[in-house]
Amino acid sequence: MIKDEISTQEVSPTEEFDTQGLITGADISPDGKVFALLGYENKGIASQSFIWLFSDFSTTGFFSGNKKRIYLGSPSILSQTEGIVFRTSNEVYISGEEINFGGVYVPGKLSEMNIKGLY
Repeated sequence: MIKDEISTQEVSPTEEFDTQGLITGADISPDGKVFALLGYENKGIASQSFIWLFSDFSTTGFFSGNKKRIYLGSPSILSQTEGIVFRTSNEVYISGEEINFGGVYVPGKLSEMNIKGLY
């Protein structure tokens, strides 16, 4: 946790959650009701990108409420998912970096997703 002020601060963890992958982005909805983690599995060519959505959490514990993992698909199609930001309380933008490795090229992409009803 950090304080809501501009200053030099130390981060102190308050809870843990096994995301079952590598997390590359996070954001909270404008209304403060949904928290999202974006990431992908570390399984090489078999990896899948995913979003974890958390809702109905307490003010001190994001992982205390409802949790839902949504698979987005393979990074070889989506690009390497790296960032997520809420556009509205029900819409997110997902950014992906290009992949250029071993003769495989996937251009970077920006995707929009409506998450209403998914959490």
